[in-house]
Amino acid sequence: KIIICGLKDIQEAVDKYKADMMLTIINKNFSPETPIGLDPKKHLRVLIDDISEPREGFILPKKQDVEKLLNFTDNWDQEKPIIIHCHMGISRSTATSLGVICKYDKPNLPINVEKMKEIAPHASPNKLMTKYADEILGLDNQLFRTLEYFDPQPIDESKIVEFTF
Repeated sequence: KIIICGLKDIQEAVDKYKADMMLTIINKNFSPETPIGLDPKKHLRVLIDDISEPREGFILPKKQDVEKLLNFTDNWDQEKPIIIHCHMGISRSTATSLGVICKYDKPNLPINVEKMKEIAPHASPNKLMTKYADEILGLDNQLFRTLEYFDPQPIDESKIVEFTF
């Protein structure tokens, strides 16, 4: 189970779902402490901005950032949920979640993309991160091409999304 959320929801998500691991993908100015109840060794922070093209003063995601995120889940036993969050739970976290889902359930990519759109209508996966995940996982653009099917709906505040696959 993957729990996708925004920054303000991480402690609630750890408490409610008894998560064992957490991926933080966020701007360096907003990097949170490890929530109470989570082992700091099972919390990875990747400090990047939510951009897909270079911009002055912003940190562009790199392929090694996505590789680091995907590799960190090698030790995830899937018995307990993993929390994947960014600032709002919309772009970096959904891109990372799709990568993790494909890593563990490649054959069901179309079904899982449909499920993501249904349970997270606000999802707008970061294009560059999705492209890198596709390359790393050897998906031959199958994951990247799914981005055209996302039609993100606006939300006022982040929400916790529970994804089971």
